[in-house]
Amino acid sequence: RTRAEMQAVIAHFYIAKGRGYSFRFKDWSDYQAADAVMVQITSTVWQLVKRYVIGGNEHIRTITKPVAGSVTVKIAGSPVTPAAIDTLTGRITFASAPGSAPTASFQFDVPVRFDTDSLPVQANAWDLQIVNNIDLVEVLE
Repeated sequence: RTRAEMQAVIAHFYIAKGRGYSFRFKDWSDYQAADAVMVQITSTVWQLVKRYVIGGNEHIRTITKPVAGSVTVKIAGSPVTPAAIDTLTGRITFASAPGSAPTASFQFDVPVRFDTDSLPVQANAWDLQIVNNIDLVEVLE
């Protein structure tokens, strides 16, 4: 990494107060969903989720940090514009109850925090700092 990148990581660690505060993180191995059926909260409020299915087993992951501008919502296969998309909770609000379960395609971030209160920075030269490993833990909200 460049010196500027390392300084940004170190600054972010101090701003987050180590384990103190969570932040959004893009997990490039799992950051999007396509045509995911939402979960109903009330008749007009629905939760973004991502489903993981293997055989007859399913895990439903609640998505709380959709990326702003990436959410596309459909009802019965037709695009619609919801009344609100909350990028802090992943909840979609409709002006009236949809006639069928809505689906959404979207990108999402994962709420994480650092898993340590000390950052092991190694200085290899006057302009070269290295952090060999940074452990992050997903925060379940």
